[in-house]
Amino acid sequence: MQQTNELEYLRSENERLKNEIRSKEQNLNNLLKEKEFEVKKAVSVSQNSILQDKQIAVNTETWTEAMDELAHAINTSIMVATSAIKELPESPERSKAFTHIRQIKNYTELVLWDLHIRKGEFLNSNAEPVEIDLVPIFTENITAIKDEPSVLRPRNKNRAAQYSEMKVATDFPQKCLVMIPSELKNVFDLLFLELLKNSFINTNAENPHVRVHVKELPRSFEVLFENNKIMDEKYRNWFMGKSADSSFDIAKSIKVGLRLVMRWTEILKVSRDVTIVTEEELTRITLTIPKVIQL
Repeated sequence: MQQTNELEYLRSENERLKNEIRSKEQNLNNLLKEKEFEVKKAVSVSQNSILQDKQIAVNTETWTEAMDELAHAINTSIMVATSAIKELPESPERSKAFTHIRQIKNYTELVLWDLHIRKGEFLNSNAEPVEIDLVPIFTENITAIKDEPSVLRPRNKNRAAQYSEMKVATDFPQKCLVMIPSELKNVFDLLFLELLKNSFINTNAENPHVRVHVKELPRSFEVLFENNKIMDEKYRNWFMGKSADSSFDIAKSIKVGLRLVMRWTEILKVSRDVTIVTEEELTRITLTIPKVIQL
């Protein structure tokens, strides 16, 4: 009797162990299937990512080529327009037209060089650097803005007249000579224009104030653009590259121009800074420009 009970117990225990083993095998199989699914999913994601990267690269290359062709087309139109204007008699309007066509040409050339740099096609390292004087660049751009305040897109005729009559305080050395690759000899023409436009627009409407000051240092020039309206903190953080948030209130044309300033100061290794003088309600944007610029 006792032996029978022991056999029954052993059979029962054997069956329990079999069930436990089957359960563990099932759990193991389920786990293996889950891991296999995860591996396949990871491989699929990786393959899709590679395909997406390749597609992005193709799209970028296509976009770059399109922009390259567009820039060359614009340059061709500029040449035609310049030839036509040369046939006109001398006049202030003719001079203004030349100034603005030159600015368009400079923008186009910078777009082209930016595209080449992004593609890894760097500037001709064998090209001779050229010496440029920053002083006439300031004076010519200040005059261009005052002669044609419509570039600032003023809110009304009174504001436009105010821009034309604005006294810009300037303080520079007699010459500010900088060596720069010849392909980029016009870059400061546009950077200074955009910073001056920003300064003109961001002034107190009742008592506008703009000042441009250049201080010569042993190896660089410290260029300061001052206006009497405090730059919003969000705007400041964006311009200094501390934030990607560009939801602050500013004219789109100025924002586009400042993106150009941000991009090219990085390329040229020109440092930029913003100082707020709260008690005087002043904003000061400072560029530190090396006397010798090498890419």
